[in-house]
Amino acid sequence: MEFKFVDQKIEKTINQTWNTLIKPKNYCIASTLEDLAKSFKTPHLTINSQIWMFNDESIKKMREFTDIFYFKTIYINKKTEEIATYDTIWKSIKIELELEISNIYQGIEKRNFQNVITAIFSRMSEQIKKIDFFFILDGLELEEINQISFGNIKIVKFDKNLTNDFYEKNIEINPLYAENLKKNIEDNFLNKVVMICSAFGDSDKAEEIVRYKSKELINYFRYIICVWTHERISENIFKINIASEAYTQTEYLLYQEVTNNTTGSIRSRGRRSLQKFIINKKLLNDLEEKAFLNEVKTFLNNEQISELEGSIITAIYWTGEAQNEFDLDIAFLKYWTALETIFSNEKEKITHALCKGISITLALSRYHFIKDCETLTIYKRISYLYDKRSKIIHTGFRKSITPSELSEICRYTSYVILSLFDFRNQGYTELKQIGREIEKHYKIVNKENTQKITALADKIQKILVEISTLNSMNTTTEKMIIAAKSIENIENNSNLMQEIMDVIRQSDITDLAKLLNHPSAPFLIVALEGLQKK
Repeated sequence: MEFKFVDQKIEKTINQTWNTLIKPKNYCIASTLEDLAKSFKTPHLTINSQIWMFNDESIKKMREFTDIFYFKTIYINKKTEEIATYDTIWKSIKIELELEISNIYQGIEKRNFQNVITAIFSRMSEQIKKIDFFFILDGLELEEINQISFGNIKIVKFDKNLTNDFYEKNIEINPLYAENLKKNIEDNFLNKVVMICSAFGDSDKAEEIVRYKSKELINYFRYIICVWTHERISENIFKINIASEAYTQTEYLLYQEVTNNTTGSIRSRGRRSLQKFIINKKLLNDLEEKAFLNEVKTFLNNEQISELEGSIITAIYWTGEAQNEFDLDIAFLKYWTALETIFSNEKEKITHALCKGISITLALSRYHFIKDCETLTIYKRISYLYDKRSKIIHTGFRKSITPSELSEICRYTSYVILSLFDFRNQGYTELKQIGREIEKHYKIVNKENTQKITALADKIQKILVEISTLNSMNTTTEKMIIAAKSIENIENNSNLMQEIMDVIRQSDITDLAKLLNHPSAPFLIVALEGLQKK
């Protein structure tokens, strides 16, 4: 038997439940029109053409019985709940229950419970099979190639060979159906790019599985669009979707000027894709060699993947969902969702964890998207962008994201994912392993920055002390004069001025202010902030 319970003791436990379910006293036979009307809205059995309605006890036991078959059985090394719907299990049990009660009414001896179990499993097994689904894709085109294989998923140009294959498999069974099917395929599928996705399960569960798997693959291509066109991401040039989910309609608007009743109409693209994303041989080779396409194929087809690989797939999924959005604010939030799946943890405040994780990852991976000296600048920038994200979420702050800010977060997200692929190729399997490297590198960068700020503060302190020895500083005005002369001294030293601006840009001016111990220091800091804004 291909089905089995996760624990053989369960079978003994549910035997008593079955005995309760087959007792007629636990049902009410529908005898009025009102009962019949009610039965169509509630679970019931059909016994010898009569409607038997569950009472409170039997419906409770039926659910308990179904729960065990759904949650505590395995079919061909897969959890039943992963390959079958609850409805399939319920119906399989219901048929055997109706048969058992009908037999008892006819005086036929009750079946051995093991035979009942076998019969239920057999009915469940009949519904579970491998099914291929064909989805038309919008926004993607194949050029020079007719097929890309991803294991259980293929992207193909639907040609006459595929059309004839469908026709020949049905012509002997039902010629009229085969002819109608062929015409339907020629009208709707022929010469279009189609995703073929296979899954093992009952029809509803298999469709649920393939829709999720197909979305994962589509989001990989959307993610690639982010990598290569992040600077223009807000223009929504490319949109890849299953055709039924795509925006394909041209938009027409009417307008009327209230003052003079002038009317007119506007025709626009709506939310259609401006261009198709074309995959040719060269691009396919680039994706395999430079964009980890082969690794993604492995992730999509292996049930056992590492934590890091799972995080990569999840981050790609949300990046793809963000790329497919037209609303800048919503897209912005989805990019942050991708990043939060990677860097959020229980030990640190989320803002610091994200700012540190993103900035250090961009510097730490072998891509070296940024230099070490830029990490604190990027840290500050990410903090600013995350603050905007928080305002959208927590205060309803809308229409706040600019195209350049969307491009920026898109770039950070796609580059972080590329970095995760690099970490994987270095042998990392868990996020906490990368987290330890990030923390180590962050401390080094912070230490170097602290030393740089301390050295700079010493230089500024000497200037303040030197000028104050030549000037009185008893009043606020005199302290401001000393600060002004110090600024003049600094501006005349271009190297020192550049050093100060670099430190302020990369960290925070308050870090510098804390190290200055002089009455004129607050005025000097205000002046430096003014210079920075210029």
